[in-house]
Amino acid sequence: MTQWSVSVVHIISVCRSMISWPVMTNEMTAEITIAEYQQNVNELWDALMGFEMQLVEELEVSFCCS
Repeated sequence: MTQWSVSVVHIISVCRSMISWPVMTNEMTAEITIAEYQQNVNELWDALMGFEMQLVEELEVSFCCS
């Protein structure tokens, strides 16, 4: 697998886990779930920013060398 496909698979698995989380039953569970959501969002954001940087680099190379 390429780096892109591995990252996409990771993003998909995180999204699926976010969708399948159980219903919250109390305030403590809600706080833990929010923290887990925040961690997942941060991981997704980091992956997207990595994709953006790769895309910019590829575009710079293609415009520079063409």
